[in-house]
Amino acid sequence: MRADILTMVAVLTVPTVAQQRGAVSGVSVHKATVQAGVPVEITITGANPCGAVRVDPGDDTERVTYPITQVPTTVRHTYHKSGQFKVRVEGMGNCDGAVSTFIQITAAPTAPSTATPPPAPPTPVRVSSMDADRDGVVTRGEWRGSAQAFRRQDKNNDGVLSGSEVQDDRNDVIVKATERWANTGVQVRLGDVVRIESQGTVQLSANTSDTSSPGGAGSGRRAASAPLPDRPAGGLIARIGNAPPIFVGADSTIRANASGVLYLGVNDDELSDNRGEYRVRIDAPSARRR
Repeated sequence: MRADILTMVAVLTVPTVAQQRGAVSGVSVHKATVQAGVPVEITITGANPCGAVRVDPGDDTERVTYPITQVPTTVRHTYHKSGQFKVRVEGMGNCDGAVSTFIQITAAPTAPSTATPPPAPPTPVRVSSMDADRDGVVTRGEWRGSAQAFRRQDKNNDGVLSGSEVQDDRNDVIVKATERWANTGVQVRLGDVVRIESQGTVQLSANTSDTSSPGGAGSGRRAASAPLPDRPAGGLIARIGNAPPIFVGADSTIRANASGVLYLGVNDDELSDNRGEYRVRIDAPSARRR
């Protein structure tokens, strides 16, 4: 009888070992309040193994997945706008869990302007502060600036500075000896008592000694073709609207002989050879600037 050979095959079954997984369990920021533009440190904690975490900063920027070797780990993010944001972290790959925290971002300080500030306006030059002899003009001897500045201000090159060439008090009215009537811009009513303060000296001809103050020429002479030929030449005169002229002279007040705009002038016939001016301040009960 033939012997049979029995072949036996043994199968070894090795039990499957479950893959170990980690988890994120905490997230924190290094400061609760951080200024915009300053990097923020975000620290993630949990159980290993943990090979990746995804961080959502909460400021509408892209979520970033960071490959890591283990937790705890720290990543950085820079916020560029202010507000309170929710920082959310979730484990990826072999890492489970999701955690979150909040951070307050404050606005960055405004950077100082690097633009060059505009130059300060020049200090106004005033006749009244330099006119030592109170004649209404500033000579080179009275001028307290440089010779170059004097020449620059002396626009008509007559060797003196008048109120029209330097800035005077805005309430002063300049009455030039070369102009028949200066519009004061002041409107008065019939019967008003108008107070007029005047000062200055004008020259009435090419003769340098032929001068006058508001009261009239020092010589007492008359000018036959002047608006008021029987009053001193060079004196300060007034006209209201189209009414007849009034001699003001050195008086401090006049009574209005009409209603209308007040004009002032110099009582002289030939104006083209005159120079200088009077500076006048006006006060009237019903005065209104036009």
